Amino acid sequence: MDDVCQRYYKEVEESTRLECEKIKQEVKGSDVVRAFAAMAPLIAHAVERLFSDYRDCVFDMGAGHTVLEGEYMARIARVLDPFPNVILLTPSPSKYESVVILQERLSWPFQRELNETFVRHSANYDLAKRIIYTKGLTPGETCDEVVRKCLRSV
Repeated sequence: MDDVCQRYYKEVEESTRLECEKIKQEVKGSDVVRAFAAMAPLIAHAVERLFSDYRDCVFDMGAGHTVLEGEYMARIARVLDPFPNVILLTPSPSKYESVVILQERLSWPFQRELNETFVRHSANYDLAKRIIYTKGLTPGETCDEVVRKCLRSV
């Protein structure tokens, strides 16, 4: 998603884009949730377009493209609804432990705040149809678990 979202953001009406960017810049670093809320019209549009443009592939949504509220969250839920394999990868069933594990991987303080926000927000858990806990798994083992869970739904 990160590779294509800017292209989709540009499709949104210019006045909406400018307002989103203005709010995002005002709160940058001080209120992650408000910054993402400001970007909600762009994010929802980008998710809708991504799923209309691509098929038969794996979508890497990242945490931030789903942490929305209200009508924007509903739009994303509608897009994801037909897909049986909406998988959340998170280190642990414990949100606290997941935050600690993810914090250990990062050095940039703003990204730490982002990750904590994403882990604690209910949106990714609400949208997921399957959750895979990755603590103690190698990337290869995580991939194997994703494939196993996807094959079980066929």
